[in-house]
Amino acid sequence: MSARRGTQLQGRGAVRTLRTLAGAVALGLLLAPAAGAAEQDPVRPYFFSMLVGANFREDGVHAASGECFLVGGLMQNRYFGYQLEFDATNYSGSTDGVPGTFYAFTAALKLALPIASAEPYVLAGGGVGRGTPGESEHAESGFPLHAAAGVDFYFGKVLLGLEARQVWLTVDHVNYDSFMAMGKFGFRF
Repeated sequence: MSARRGTQLQGRGAVRTLRTLAGAVALGLLLAPAAGAAEQDPVRPYFFSMLVGANFREDGVHAASGECFLVGGLMQNRYFGYQLEFDATNYSGSTDGVPGTFYAFTAALKLALPIASAEPYVLAGGGVGRGTPGESEHAESGFPLHAAAGVDFYFGKVLLGLEARQVWLTVDHVNYDSFMAMGKFGFRF
């Protein structure tokens, strides 16, 4: 092998090493703000929020209904937590065409992936509640189940977020399954 050929190979190796080093430095610079934010902002394990929004019937027709959820919870660590919810939902129509109002107390498990000041999450849970389907004058019990995905944005202790939730609920043989889209406002402490 000639000296010139050896120099060319060493030159190419040096260029690859410099590219690799430059890529590693760039990646470090991109991730440094997120790591710094995580160090500066201690984990605030408790949260309380209020969600309001609209629900859509399972068949895709807008139900012109609304809901209000009060949520309190505890993050065991940055990635896993629990939450308790009290919700009031007014259904202007079920998939069976019957309006109703339902109040529920539910519990859910939450999995989160915090990235700087944003926290995408999924959760699932269920509970018990009472409602009045249709024109009924007596309340009936139901056992709602739900699954949700959303994202919270943190501004210090304040949180703002969006959530999409699927609810499965039958009260007195009336199906109130629905998809809910909600906005969230709350605090982390």
